[in-house]
Amino acid sequence: MIVNLFRSTQLLSVLIICFASIFFWSIFSFMSFEVINSNYYGPFEILILSFSAPIFFEQFLLGLFIFAQCIFVNQIIVKQRIISANSLFPAFFYFLIITSFPKSIQWSTILISLTFILLALKKILCLYLEKKANSKIFEAALFIGLACIIHPYFIIFAPILWIGMAIFSQVNWRYWILSLTGFTLPWIIFYTLVSSGIIDKLNMIYIVRSLKNLTFSGFKVSTDVDYGDYLTLGFLFIITTVAIYELILRLKQKNIRSRKSYILLIWLVILSLVFININHCSIFLSFTCLAIPLSAIISNYFYYHKNSLWLNCLSFVFIMVIFLNHFII
Repeated sequence: MIVNLFRSTQLLSVLIICFASIFFWSIFSFMSFEVINSNYYGPFEILILSFSAPIFFEQFLLGLFIFAQCIFVNQIIVKQRIISANSLFPAFFYFLIITSFPKSIQWSTILISLTFILLALKKILCLYLEKKANSKIFEAALFIGLACIIHPYFIIFAPILWIGMAIFSQVNWRYWILSLTGFTLPWIIFYTLVSSGIIDKLNMIYIVRSLKNLTFSGFKVSTDVDYGDYLTLGFLFIITTVAIYELILRLKQKNIRSRKSYILLIWLVILSLVFININHCSIFLSFTCLAIPLSAIISNYFYYHKNSLWLNCLSFVFIMVIFLNHFII
């Protein structure tokens, strides 16, 4: 069964995720990034222009990038004991969620910023029982600041650092100063680079463009929601609702570290929903930010109900719906 495969056969599971990442994100559903006709770019546009040709290199690199994100998500969730057993469920469900919609298969500022949020989340989760948390708090704030430079609307996720500090450590005034310093430092460096003209065509005007419709940022935009998208979203909503309900019911039964981690992830779900509603971006690209918390929450439910026949059937149907959304609908 599908659920048991990603529970016990690690090498085969890794190969399947790697193949699926390259196939969906590099070959079949790939959408190339279209740079607008502009004399000034943001950091993401300059980055994507550096490897946008030849096109097959851009495609292959995107597939490997998604595969690396899946494995990194899995490493965070397993090593921080959010799930108490070594499993590839988090990588599997992260891939399914982030790949659900064909119109999100492209390089984007959100995708890059998610990597920095993952790095920050790892540092925040490591604060548990940490007596000297100065460096971890500073580094987490630094990563969130970098995420905001790539995609300014990620400022919405800044409170996750202070929420994490309140959950995992004893907050004192030094931590607040370090967090604010770490968050502002990337902006100071970035402004210095722009004002000095060290990097040609780098300009802060992209921040203004990011507050407008996505068309002004150079993305290939598709805002039409078809039947396949509704069907995929419906199945994901059912799975997520059941998983969150189960988590809330059994939260008190988990150990303290795991309980605190899930509380932080629920906050991340809330902030992600705010991001989706406020962000002036394609709904399909914005939705990918939910992949981090939902992959852990859904993995928790599937792992502890791994012998359930209906869950295996539901996961199989969900995969088939994603395939239909990509290939037929």
